[in-house]
Amino acid sequence: MKEFGIKYIINTFVEIMGKKTHFTIIVLASLMTLSFTEPLPKSIGLANDYEYKLVFFDDFNLPNGSQPDSVKWKRAKRTNSLWSRWISENEEVVFIRNGKLVCRAIPNRKEKNDTARMLTGAIETRNTYSFIYGKVEVRMKTKNHKGNFPAVWMKNYEYKDPSIPYGEIDIVEVFGDKRETAHSAHTKLTLSDAKYRRSNHGEKRVNPEKWHVYGIEWDANSIKWFVDGELVHVYVKSTDKTLLDKGQWTFDYPFFLILNQSVGEGAHGMMPDVTHTYETLFDWIKVYQKIE
Repeated sequence: MKEFGIKYIINTFVEIMGKKTHFTIIVLASLMTLSFTEPLPKSIGLANDYEYKLVFFDDFNLPNGSQPDSVKWKRAKRTNSLWSRWISENEEVVFIRNGKLVCRAIPNRKEKNDTARMLTGAIETRNTYSFIYGKVEVRMKTKNHKGNFPAVWMKNYEYKDPSIPYGEIDIVEVFGDKRETAHSAHTKLTLSDAKYRRSNHGEKRVNPEKWHVYGIEWDANSIKWFVDGELVHVYVKSTDKTLLDKGQWTFDYPFFLILNQSVGEGAHGMMPDVTHTYETLFDWIKVYQKIE
């Protein structure tokens, strides 16, 4: 209801009921104005909600200092990949604070026998929860700093089954202190042929230090990325059999979720500040699938 509509109601009521009720009506109208002008919460629907059912949800509503729900999440393991090269199981890099998941990258002053220059936090639903197709939403903010590299993303199980081609969906990534977010799909083809890499990547000018809802809609023909409900990028399955045979579309397999705080190492022009504590907060994450 717009403000002029409320004023019209006030004037009409005053004419009918007299000035004795004027003060009460003004108070009620003020409350109405507040309720209608308050910004809507950022828990948005990326598609018609009646088409979907909630199948996975975590709002990290646990006591301060807790670890994430172990039924849903496991700590990611350290590997030789850029994002996971310094992953640690130290409780200072993954924990709950004020109903939010905190993931950090901290200078390594704790693990004397660990040669990693920093310790970074990451959790995933590998072997606890995976799905094919659906809608994912996550509410996240980070602290901009050179070398910052947090992400919410998804991978398939190609490492377990050689018949599955590589697939990765980056719901959101932040690079360094840029006032923008990145949204990408990686396939066998985009990794092996540089000319197809630009089509798999989108960006959105936004302040990552503020709360935003990042999401995807994923089906058998496309992946769509959203920021606060606004469509920002689309990756479409090719109709060219030659490209499909080369791995242009590798998204018809179960994927699992990953939430992490990492730091760069030359990629995207980033170098880590190994004396700095990086921090990203995750308010909640939801997965929906279409009702059949």
